[in-house]
Amino acid sequence: MKPPVKTISIKGITIRYLAIILLVALAGVLMVAAIGSYSSREAVNRHEVFELNVLSRDIGDLVGFYRHIAEAVARRQDVADILQFADIERAVIWAKEVRSIVPQSIGVALVEPNGSVLGEPLRLKLGKRCVADLAHMLKGKLLSYPPVHSGVPSMAHFDIIVPVKSEAESLGLLFMSFSLDVLKRRITERISDRQHLSIREKSGELIAEGGATPIRMGDMGKELSIQIPGTDWLMYYQTQEHEIDHLLYMATGVGGVIFAITMILMLFFSTRIVGFFTGDLNLIRNQLDRVHSGGEIESQASVTRLLETKSIMADVSELVQQIEQANSRLKHQSMHDVLTGLYNRRAFDEAVSRYCNLATRGNMSRLILLDLDLFKQVNDRYGHGVGDEVLGALAESLRERCRNSDIAGSRIWSSVSSRNKCKSMVARVLTLSVVSAQAVWLSMRTVERISNH
Repeated sequence: MKPPVKTISIKGITIRYLAIILLVALAGVLMVAAIGSYSSREAVNRHEVFELNVLSRDIGDLVGFYRHIAEAVARRQDVADILQFADIERAVIWAKEVRSIVPQSIGVALVEPNGSVLGEPLRLKLGKRCVADLAHMLKGKLLSYPPVHSGVPSMAHFDIIVPVKSEAESLGLLFMSFSLDVLKRRITERISDRQHLSIREKSGELIAEGGATPIRMGDMGKELSIQIPGTDWLMYYQTQEHEIDHLLYMATGVGGVIFAITMILMLFFSTRIVGFFTGDLNLIRNQLDRVHSGGEIESQASVTRLLETKSIMADVSELVQQIEQANSRLKHQSMHDVLTGLYNRRAFDEAVSRYCNLATRGNMSRLILLDLDLFKQVNDRYGHGVGDEVLGALAESLRERCRNSDIAGSRIWSSVSSRNKCKSMVARVLTLSVVSAQAVWLSMRTVERISNH
């Protein structure tokens, strides 16, 4: 026994498809939002790169501004006079005046070509590292420009060192140092609370920073770096990404997965639906083909896969059975006499032809022709109704005494042409077979039994 086949409805399939379409729409919305966010972030990235370039030029211009101040001071005649005469007392007074005029200046000093500072270095706000840098510079050694000294946090500064010349003669150096606070203030003015900006030397030593707390690169942050024009410093720019950006990036992945899964489901369900429709329509066509070919009809309504076609298949099967029954009745009516129920002349002719063909191969056949005596007087005296009853009784007697392999027909001699045809059949049978005594005896006994009925 075959297991029952699970059926589904088109309504259920439609609901599934609507759910899939909604999933596809959701995935599309997520992906569009994520792509839009990505495009927005790309625009933001370009803006941040541009902003970083602006900031680096701004810091470079700030350092250049202080260098221009130093160069302007170095070109003054009184500076050249102090160095030419090595007037220490005047140099100290001059340095104090310059510090009071130039904003954010910490140390100011004049240095002779031999490296001697005009005045006490500590009094002029020059540390040991500043003096060492001056000595290295006079010897032609390269220094990181501008040099930075942050050993004492309250005195952290960067140095500007420019030559002092009189016409083509080098008179010495002008040293000026400026607080790193000017850099910190400039950084703070230019960035937001979500950004962190730092300036470092090439060695990585921190010069100045501002903005948000330094961001670790694994914590939803990114970092850009650029060299500050006119210096050997590097500027590092860090910014925090919005949490929503990460959610949208995740949504892109989730949306892509949902889209792929829903596409696979749509392909799967489409294939199944096509298979269900094709299978059910083939069942209906097979039933109709059996009717057309006269084959046996099977009840297959239970194997349909769709609920809607199941009811259609049941109606088709019922219609097919009705057609088959009608065909069976028509076939029976075309081969049997209406009155007696025995084979009619057409069927009897076919049977006789078949038996004659068997006789040609040596198979014995018997043909018994019965004619009712005085049957016309019965019809005339008692009416055709009684005559029909006589014929019916005769047919019933023949059916009782005939085997399954025997063929009985009625009203074969109803016309002159039929009598002539039957005579030719008898002659053909007598020609093809030998009439044995047993055959004659069996025929007479059959007639006797019918007559005594």
